Amino acid sequence: MKKIMLGIAFTMLSIGFVGCSDNSSNDHSDSSISSSAKENHSIDESSSISDETSIDKQSKNKTDITLNALKKGYSSIANVTYSETDKTFHLAPIEGLSETVTLQKIADAPDSVAHQDALKNMASQLIEMSNMISENVGKGFKISFDNPYQDKKPLFIIEDGNVEYPILTQD
Repeated sequence: MKKIMLGIAFTMLSIGFVGCSDNSSNDHSDSSISSSAKENHSIDESSSISDETSIDKQSKNKTDITLNALKKGYSSIANVTYSETDKTFHLAPIEGLSETVTLQKIADAPDSVAHQDALKNMASQLIEMSNMISENVGKGFKISFDNPYQDKKPLFIIEDGNVEYPILTQD
């Protein structure tokens, strides 16, 4: 759409320049060229706004699809939400499950070698999802696996396939 609008603007300007090169042109033709250029410029601005709106809608749609896929895939072990402000998909383990009790043990002693390995194994399962989000939705989206027992502080965060372990560095 933008290419079409630029093509129309270029054509109108070309016609205007041909008219200007004619020695018999008067001030009236100059003003019509200038008004045509202004119209084309405003059309181009509105199409760029329209393009941005369309891109925003496409991005929101892709984000919604990703959120629904995460909800479907992790519904048996976690509640999944999305925070638009920090572009983060939060997975909050459901309390009362044996997996959640295990997570609590890991969160209580994250420095244990066995627990560090468990955290890394859980994170590795989400790396592929993070890479897919980066490729299909865009870069800068995070997946945060939250600790339900500590004000939802993250056990680990994955962004663009890279993993951070805040649980290992928290005081």
